Amino acid sequence: MNKKEFNKKYMLNLNVSIEDKINDIKKLNNNSLSFYRYYSLKDKYTIENILNSIVHFSDPLNLNDPFECCIGLEIDEFLNSNFKEKVINKIFLNDSKNNDFSFSKYTEGNEENILKEIGIDELLSSNNICKEKIFELFVKKIKEKLRTYIYPLFVKLKIDYDDFFDFLCKSDFIKRKLNEKKYIPLFAENFVEDLNEFYKILENYCDINHINKNKMLKAKEEFNKLIYVESKNIILKYMRGFKIFCLTTSFDNILMWSHYANQHNGICIEYDFSYIEEEFLKMLFPINYSSNRPMLKMYQLNPKYVNKIFQSIFVKSMEWKYESEWRLLIPNQFLDNNNNYRSPKIKTIYFGTNVLESEYKKIKKKIQNYDSSIKCIRLKMNYKKYKLDIIDN
Repeated sequence: MNKKEFNKKYMLNLNVSIEDKINDIKKLNNNSLSFYRYYSLKDKYTIENILNSIVHFSDPLNLNDPFECCIGLEIDEFLNSNFKEKVINKIFLNDSKNNDFSFSKYTEGNEENILKEIGIDELLSSNNICKEKIFELFVKKIKEKLRTYIYPLFVKLKIDYDDFFDFLCKSDFIKRKLNEKKYIPLFAENFVEDLNEFYKILENYCDINHINKNKMLKAKEEFNKLIYVESKNIILKYMRGFKIFCLTTSFDNILMWSHYANQHNGICIEYDFSYIEEEFLKMLFPINYSSNRPMLKMYQLNPKYVNKIFQSIFVKSMEWKYESEWRLLIPNQFLDNNNNYRSPKIKTIYFGTNVLESEYKKIKKKIQNYDSSIKCIRLKMNYKKYKLDIIDN
C-alpha cells in the first residue's frame, strides 16, 4: 500500500478499523508509530509547551507555502440546484396531455413552494402536470439564480437585466439546455461550453443595443474573476473549520534541521503515537507529493464532497518530498483559544549540532524534572559523510 492508497482507504471513513490503520501506518513508517517535529529554541513557546504538555496546531491557510491547502478550482458549474435529473426528465421529455394540474392556490412570488408542498415523489407520479406552467416556474427560478451571479456584470455594462433575460429566453438557450441536459442548472458539467454560448448571446445583445464591445470584454473578464473568488470563499469556509499539526518520519534530516530548527540550533521531538487517542489517530495521514494540484469542480462545493477538500490538505508539490510529512487534523472545537491541544507522549528530544552545551544542560534539567522518562540526546556532524551522529552521553 502506498500513501495515496492509504489516504483513499482511511480518509473520513467513520467505520475504519483502528487496528488496520495502525498496521498500515507502521508499514509506511518503518514499522514505527514514532513521528517527529522540528522546533526553533528562539520560539519562547517551544520549551514552555513541552512543560505544559501541549502542542500548537497551525491554520491551514497560513502555512509557509502559498500552494499549501490551496485547492485548484475547475469552473465547470455555474448554478447549483436541488432539482434532480429525473424530475426534469419527467417534466420536459414526457408529453403530458392533461393540463388539469392547478396552481390557483399559489400566489404570485410563492411558486417555489410548489415542489415543497407537493413533494418530489408526488410530482413524478402525477399525470396531471402542466408542462408549460412548470417550465415558467423553473425559468423564473433560473432568472433569480442567474441574477445572483451575474448582476455585477450588468451593472458594469449598464444593461437592464430584465430586458436581457427576455432576450436570452427568445434565443431558446434556456429551454434547449434544459431539454438537452435534462436537469437544472444550466451551466453544469459542460460549464465552459455553456458559458461561451451565453457570452455569444450577450455579445449579440450588446451589438443590437450599441454597447461597446471592448467594455463588454473587460466586464466579462472581471465577471469570470468574481465567479472564481466567490467559489474560493466557499472552500475557505471549510478550511477554517480545523487546524493541522505537521510531523515527519525522521530526526536526522539535515534540511529539516536547517529549515525548521534554526540552522541546527533547535530541537527535534519524537512523539510516540502509540498513546494517542484512537479518535485522533483516525485523522493522521501522510502527505502525497505530486506535480499536479488537487482540483475541485464547482458542483462539489457542498458538504457531500467535503472529503475532496480534506484530501487537498494532504497533497503538496514534489519539491517538498524530502520532508516525508504526515499531518494530524483536528476540528477547531477540540482546541483551546490558542489553537493548542494536549501533546502526544514525548519519547525523545534531539538537540541540534549548534546548540551550546550549556543550553543543552539547562534545558535537559528542566525536561527531566518534568518527566524523567524523556530522553535528551545531542547530535553532531559526521566527519566523513553528510549525516548526523548521536553523541554518547
